[in-house]
Amino acid sequence: MPLRATEGGCLTCGNVRNNFVGPGAARGGKREDLNNRYFRSAWEANYARYLNLLIKTGQLTSWGFEERTFQFPVKRGGRLYTPDFRLTFPNGRIEYHEIKGYMSPRDATKIKRLKKYYPEITLVLIEQDQYHAITRQIAALIPEWEFPKKHSGEAYRFQRSYGPSTRRG
Repeated sequence: MPLRATEGGCLTCGNVRNNFVGPGAARGGKREDLNNRYFRSAWEANYARYLNLLIKTGQLTSWGFEERTFQFPVKRGGRLYTPDFRLTFPNGRIEYHEIKGYMSPRDATKIKRLKKYYPEITLVLIEQDQYHAITRQIAALIPEWEFPKKHSGEAYRFQRSYGPSTRRG
């Protein structure tokens, strides 16, 4: 079943933006608005949408998803690591970005090994706080942005003009 947008906003918080529900909202799947590319999660798909916005504004030249796998010369544990995104900036600089809602011990080991065996590689972790900050600032500008099926209205509050508002607390 493809993702579909509900009209009228989020039933939980009244969010006036499209709220994606259905079997792929929080899981992997192809996204039509991203050239039918497969993403493992809504967070990764949303981050790709954010990167497309950065390209449109000239802040980024290009991005790729899971394009490079790094090998580690170890006998035990994770020997391979593939970052989520490869970003190329207008000045030619390359960074890798990893979307992490949860850092497992295995993931932490792979990231430590990347830093040890590939010190020239820049890896940026996009953890929950950073992801939610991007969502609050950018989601109103991207019609295809996917929201969780259930979420706190406080976490993603938008003005009816589709501009981000300040968080109430």
